[in-house]
Amino acid sequence: MATPNLDPKHTVFGELVIGLNVQDSISNVKVLQPRVKDKPEADVVMEEVNIIRKGAEAKAFNAPKVFDDYFVELEEETKKQEALLEASREKFIKDNENLEGEVIRLPSGVVMIKTKEGTGVVPTPQQQVLIDYAGYLEDGTLFDTSWASAAKDAGKYDENRDKSGGYKPFPTIYSTRARLAPGFREAMLNMKVGEKARIFIPSFLGYGSRDYGPIPGNSNLIFDIEIVDLVK
Repeated sequence: MATPNLDPKHTVFGELVIGLNVQDSISNVKVLQPRVKDKPEADVVMEEVNIIRKGAEAKAFNAPKVFDDYFVELEEETKKQEALLEASREKFIKDNENLEGEVIRLPSGVVMIKTKEGTGVVPTPQQQVLIDYAGYLEDGTLFDTSWASAAKDAGKYDENRDKSGGYKPFPTIYSTRARLAPGFREAMLNMKVGEKARIFIPSFLGYGSRDYGPIPGNSNLIFDIEIVDLVK
């Protein structure tokens, strides 16, 4: 619940003890579009900041060290996450070494294994394609598919969905503007009509840190995708 008389958009980090007139003068400057675009007509500039340390703890606080330690920890955590991601990519390749297809490591972190060659037709960014797919978590759990056969293999077949035409390829524009998970879109744009591939998508190119339906946050994803045809 918001605290009365406080702007809920900002963190309370201090208390004004002197200079209320300065605060009022800043708050009341003329803006371009009141309540719509509250940008001052003339820039409000803070020319000087003085930090006064009060108390033993404040005086002993070593800001440069804290700052440096933060970035050291950040770098270590980044290296750790990169190592985990690389291990996941290598496991994906190892687990699918039985597939006869070219392994493609994209600079973004996406890995593709082409399992079926296409017709050679590369769609233009103005064209739409039809895509079949099956999406899995790293442990092999199917979370969605357009193939009834994949749903049956996973024990997740929905007869009502099938009867209503829910198992069929979906149309999407063959463009960077396609409203798809970034890793899925990137893989699609590296495929031709008729091609099929198994792809590994890092979580940051999938659905990120938040839960997304049946997909837990920070999940790397595996998809089988096929560009079935162009939308006529």
